[in-house]
Amino acid sequence: MSHPLVVCLGLATALVACSGPDPSTAPGGDDPIEGVLSGPDQQLPLGFVGRRYDASPEVSGGEPPYRWALASGEVTPGGLVLQPNGQISGTPTEAGDHTFAVVATDSEGRTKRVLLSLEIRLDPLILQCGDTASGLFYYSAMDITEPNLNDLDNIAWLAIDVPRDDTQRIELVFDNQVITTAYVERPAELPGSWNIEDHYVPFYLNPGFSDPIIRLDPGTTPSLSGYESQAWIPVLLASQGVGGWQLEVVCTDGPVVEQLLQYPTELGQPIEIDYDVWGPDEGVRIFTEDPLPDWVEWDEETGQLSGTAMEAGAWEFSVITETEDGRRREEPSILGVYAVEEIACGQTAPVEVEEGYYDGAFYAYWDPRGYRVYHLDLSGLSPSAINLQLSGSDGHYLGIAEPDPGWLKFYGVEREYTGPYTATLQADPHTYPTVGHYLDDDQMYIVAGTTASIPSMQLSVACDTAPRLDLPDLPVAEPLVPLDEALPVIGGEAPYTWSATGLPPGLSVDTGRLQGTTGSVGTFAVQLTVEDKLGVSTTEAYTLYAGLDEACAGATRVSCGDSTDGAFTTSYYTDDSGPGSTAVFCLVNTEDRSLGWEIYADDGELRVDVGDPGGNVYDLLHTEAYTYMAYVTRASSEGIAISPWSWPDLDDYPRLPIFLSVRAYDPGTWTAHLICE
Repeated sequence: MSHPLVVCLGLATALVACSGPDPSTAPGGDDPIEGVLSGPDQQLPLGFVGRRYDASPEVSGGEPPYRWALASGEVTPGGLVLQPNGQISGTPTEAGDHTFAVVATDSEGRTKRVLLSLEIRLDPLILQCGDTASGLFYYSAMDITEPNLNDLDNIAWLAIDVPRDDTQRIELVFDNQVITTAYVERPAELPGSWNIEDHYVPFYLNPGFSDPIIRLDPGTTPSLSGYESQAWIPVLLASQGVGGWQLEVVCTDGPVVEQLLQYPTELGQPIEIDYDVWGPDEGVRIFTEDPLPDWVEWDEETGQLSGTAMEAGAWEFSVITETEDGRRREEPSILGVYAVEEIACGQTAPVEVEEGYYDGAFYAYWDPRGYRVYHLDLSGLSPSAINLQLSGSDGHYLGIAEPDPGWLKFYGVEREYTGPYTATLQADPHTYPTVGHYLDDDQMYIVAGTTASIPSMQLSVACDTAPRLDLPDLPVAEPLVPLDEALPVIGGEAPYTWSATGLPPGLSVDTGRLQGTTGSVGTFAVQLTVEDKLGVSTTEAYTLYAGLDEACAGATRVSCGDSTDGAFTTSYYTDDSGPGSTAVFCLVNTEDRSLGWEIYADDGELRVDVGDPGGNVYDLLHTEAYTYMAYVTRASSEGIAISPWSWPDLDDYPRLPIFLSVRAYDPGTWTAHLICE
């Protein structure tokens, strides 16, 4: 038996359905076989998001009336319902090309399965440059982390018309009465997509607290240049309460500077600042009309500012870009120069700032008027602890730069913010970075400022030279496995003596080494005392784990080569780092090897952290005792190395547990693989 050849021609703008002969029709004709229920697959009329929709599929033959139902496992597009009489009605909420199957049943019980296709288009409010729009929300549209896109009363679909002129930046300027999240759809996605996680960039708009302007230009995410091939930029507003919203679309055509904010320069160091623009810069003049110190030079052709920093302070000025045809942009920037002042162990120095650390248009480390930088020379010294205290203001900021900070001396890697009470930071063998890291570099850089209104403070530095164990915690013991680990000392004067209470049976510290064999399993609270030849001693509390599982309590203990798969169901923001959002792995560093973790994210976004030496799972998840290692985007992977050349440093975990956490920003599956070399 032969069948006629069926040829289907389709256009990109239209959906054409075709099929072979309908078995319910008589050979050689289109008339239904008597008594047979028949109906072709059908394309339903076009629908629009937010507009009332009514349509009905059709069948013929059989014995009317017909009853309609969804085929098993099928669903209608969001907002639409299939009635028993075949009417598909409602208000569509989800744009896209939808396909679903329905089943018609006649009065004799005959059935016919029909495949329906329905295109739902987004019909947003389209705004052009200079337009304004406003609206009112009645309730929150948010379902925990994402908006409920069926709640059309409390979301707003907008579209910004992509200008075809020389526009270089679009600013969405909001004036809202209610906390709102604006989702800007990424380029090249289906307009009105419901895939909020993958297809949109969120912007949190909190009246009075967050920037009310969303900027789209060649340097933003998403980038304005990505929309050149499409008609408009979809924007979804989702309410988080009750109140009005208002939006103005502002478009400007002046060239956009790639990097307006520039890091401050240390006094006496070369200044090399580049105010280059995005895109072609031929014929673009980059200059300022504001006064700058005479020890800097500006090249208007390249936008480069150069010279040597000869004076501490801050100079605010406008960077102007102008094309030969008169397109112009003017934006603020700052030239900051900070001095480094000397401070010594045992000294209290006055701290005087010109403004608060967070005051002004330029704040934090960008503006040196809000802080002072101090250098603590540790050459020839061996303190076991360095204590810093900042007092005297109604708000304090105290920071310590990382060891060997290079040009980042103004950036506190360890920070303390307080109100009117004293801010305190300490570096010792238990902190991270440890005091030993600073002694290796023979120096420490300290940053001090006020977070309130009183500009005068006092910075005190105390260096404790008492002997201390130069370890964050005691090495892990394995039951019935001989242990022999050195107990190094920092501070004091050799020779030293060691003593301890609370050790498990079979272990001792008398010789300055943790030695012996224990058959015990468990966690032991140890008090360890170190005394130097002058009789100066320090007693501190440590935890000794007898057993690898005990050392990794609360985490999944892994070995080299292990791979672990998992699935997160929520974000750690809402789960408080619980099992639905967080996985913690542990490896006890018992061998001389480097570690490499490969973290794969399938359909969610992840963050990866490594706990500080001597810490446990609680410290990692609920305090700041960790190092942020990586952000893993969807469908990608990141490698995390822990070696003697990495940060954190593998040598800082001598026979100690290393904890690594993988936490979810949103639900999704993932894989963690451990490699040892």
